[in-house]
Amino acid sequence: MTRITVIITILAAIALLLCSCARTAPEIDFSTIYTRADDASSPDYDPVEQPLYGRIIVLDPGHGSFDENYKEPVAPGSSELKNAFSTGAQGKKLTEAQFNLIISEKLGYVLEALGAEVHYTRTGDKSLSNVDRAVFANDLNADLAVRIHADAVSDASVSGITMLVPARGTIGSELESKSRAAGEAVLDRVIAATGAKNRGISERSDMTGFNWSEVPVYLIECGFLSNPDEDALLSDDAYQTKISNAMAQGIVDYFWE
Repeated sequence: MTRITVIITILAAIALLLCSCARTAPEIDFSTIYTRADDASSPDYDPVEQPLYGRIIVLDPGHGSFDENYKEPVAPGSSELKNAFSTGAQGKKLTEAQFNLIISEKLGYVLEALGAEVHYTRTGDKSLSNVDRAVFANDLNADLAVRIHADAVSDASVSGITMLVPARGTIGSELESKSRAAGEAVLDRVIAATGAKNRGISERSDMTGFNWSEVPVYLIECGFLSNPDEDALLSDDAYQTKISNAMAQGIVDYFWE
């Protein structure tokens, strides 16, 4: 090996190391984020303090009120129809729709402070249809669509957090791969922060909001309103903040991986 070859090899190794280090996701200091200037349009942004600079993220708090109900194709061109709206679950203190909006608002504030351009499918009680939620993110060419939900079943002993992602063969391998990567990153962080039971990743081919999506998307079920202990936690402000902060860190992890 010549001297020039050795030098080139060393420089390439250094460049690879620097590149690898540059893409290590920063750990967000949430103790200061609420006092940090959140002007994401500043050209002098700090890539550590604003690691989501330039990213377009759609937050979709599930459910909400609606004036009419009708059915929509579960996927483009499909003859299978599903309800365009649903009311969601009911907790002791909060409805699922109310909880979803609270988490969305908390998460959106943090994401904006981290440099993201955040859009909401709803900021009040009024709901879009499932197809319109997906189209909303598609029209923005979002880098990620985050669907926020809580769960409920007849068995009050069931608890935990589930991450739903598009099934293989539904919206294309690239989007499916990105969606799963985002879902895994967020689920890992939320479980670590809350200590909730990890119910894992569920691949779904029957969800209108997934099947119509043209951007990476996941849906997180943040816990069970039908479980008394978890229901109490989901209505607690500090626990809600744990969830939203952990989701934000997981989103940073995803984009920096």
